[in-house]
Amino acid sequence: MLSKIFEIPDVLHEYKLKDNNLFYLSKNGGVKKVNNSFELIWELKGENFYNMILLGNKVVVDNAGGVIKVIDDDGIGILSINDYGLASTNSIQNNLLFYRANSTLLFSLEKNKQIWVSETRIQNIKQYVTDGSIFGCKYLTNSCVIKLNTLNGMQNWQADLSSYGEVRKILGEAVQYLWVVLEKKIEIGFEWTLLALDKDTGQQLFKFDNALDSLSLGIELLPDKNIIISINTDGDKRTYYTVIDALKGMVVLRFEISTLKEAGFWEGKAFTIYNNRIYFITKELSTSFYCGVGIFNINTSKLEWVEKVNLKKGFLKEAPQTDGKRVYVLDSTGILHIYEIKKTSLAFVGM
Repeated sequence: MLSKIFEIPDVLHEYKLKDNNLFYLSKNGGVKKVNNSFELIWELKGENFYNMILLGNKVVVDNAGGVIKVIDDDGIGILSINDYGLASTNSIQNNLLFYRANSTLLFSLEKNKQIWVSETRIQNIKQYVTDGSIFGCKYLTNSCVIKLNTLNGMQNWQADLSSYGEVRKILGEAVQYLWVVLEKKIEIGFEWTLLALDKDTGQQLFKFDNALDSLSLGIELLPDKNIIISINTDGDKRTYYTVIDALKGMVVLRFEISTLKEAGFWEGKAFTIYNNRIYFITKELSTSFYCGVGIFNINTSKLEWVEKVNLKKGFLKEAPQTDGKRVYVLDSTGILHIYEIKKTSLAFVGM
């Protein structure tokens, strides 16, 4: 079971866990580090920071004014880089992706210089980054997926997927395939498409046309198992757990999670996978607001726990995070709700 132990009231929109410490962007525009007892270790006050990366023992942040700041382990700013923004929240062999105007560049903090610059700018969201490749949406588009080479910044290919709507998520690679989720607005609601592209050419290989009802964002690729898992829903508010073979492009398991509805919830919008458990946010049946947190065991295919979060107002806005000891979930007002995992073997809790 989970037991709520703390709330942090001033989280802007981003937080990260590392070595029993919590780093977060605060509502006053700064960045804070707190320890396992939620005591403030240091705070770098407001410069309207918006994105954050943890890189080794450093914190890297940027703001809308085009300033990137590097902060050391003691909370001291040791480097400022002007006229750039973070192009990715991922690092590539301890190097960072920056953007400037319509270009993307790879920057070495160790050498304090750029490694390469590409005249193709990628969006700083909806990305999948490996040591060898960067997959993302071309800047100012939501339907053109491109691949950049991390060695030299050269664009290898681009794929126009506008006939399927807009890219909602790039799930990642499974051997030769790059899996992408798209959403297209139709007369009533949305149509979802799950595509597999050849990662070397961008050519389309597999396609699911709305076959999984509403994919929402409750879908992830497990590259070590070569499967895609989803917690999605249908028009009757039935919630399903679905497993797709990421190499064959076919559904291998699908069933209704009836215990979720029995507990008063439905759908899984966004989730985090940790030690073969899915931590997800879910809607309350009576209100259709995202206000519940659930835990689903991949190995047993069972819902282990679900409960309504005591929200003062607003709704849950993103997937929970966990370190295996605690579960963290952020609401739309900037309150970070923190739960402690009491038992290794969780028990289902009904409402």
